[in-house]
Amino acid sequence: MPHPNPIAGWKFCYSDNPIRSNRAILDDYKEYISTLSQKQQESIGSIDIYEDMAGQHAVRIIIPLDGTYLAHILIYDKNNKRIEVIKYVAGYYMS
Repeated sequence: MPHPNPIAGWKFCYSDNPIRSNRAILDDYKEYISTLSQKQQESIGSIDIYEDMAGQHAVRIIIPLDGTYLAHILIYDKNNKRIEVIKYVAGYYMS
């Protein structure tokens, strides 16, 4: 069974949202991706940025791999410092 979404209720940041050009967050999530296995790096699906009511941000990285959607959620505080990483199975697909 897929894990519940830890950022449910957070607001999706569209392409014109200034947080999408936030250099600290962009650099950090790219660095995080570089630490993943080669197979995961080659399978990256979507990368989306979210914001909560308190001004925190999150990056959701979806990796479809071997019939499973893996989600990596990077949570940032208001100062754009990563404070948490959550990894879970977000769903399944026929491979």
